[in-house]
Amino acid sequence: MSVPETLRIIHEGVKERYFFEVERIKRLDDKASYIMGIASILAALTSGLASLSIKISFGGVNIFLFGTSLILLFAALYFSLRAYQFRTFNIIPDSPTLLGKCEKMSPEQVTEVLIYNYTLATEENSKENEKKIWNIKVATNLIFLSLVFFGMFAIITIATNGGGTFG
Repeated sequence: MSVPETLRIIHEGVKERYFFEVERIKRLDDKASYIMGIASILAALTSGLASLSIKISFGGVNIFLFGTSLILLFAALYFSLRAYQFRTFNIIPDSPTLLGKCEKMSPEQVTEVLIYNYTLATEENSKENEKKIWNIKVATNLIFLSLVFFGMFAIITIATNGGGTFG
């Protein structure tokens, strides 16, 4: 008894899509960890610059721009951590269940069960990956906004100190 060609093709296609989502988890986790690193480094540099800039008289606008920049970096760190957090992903096949459920089935029926399980797992993993993507996009946008606010802070600080240096 062999599996009909159509079922074999469907099974292979669904299985490939499933493994794509599983690999996508790793790539998204890598991106989230890079964003965490960038946000952390920028927050440290921004904080360090503040300690050097203590001699500069901070006006209301400068405090607002600097504080907003730092808050946005911490928010980016938060969203990148949310993207990176551990979640439960579906792994197929679950061997004990598969053996107990399918050992007396025909090859066609086993293939159909696998197709169904791969499809369900792929949909659930894809939903989890979409959450990761949303958090990564938010974190990236927050880093960009933070850099804009920090750039305005730097320009105003330099302009109000006669073109001098920080500190």
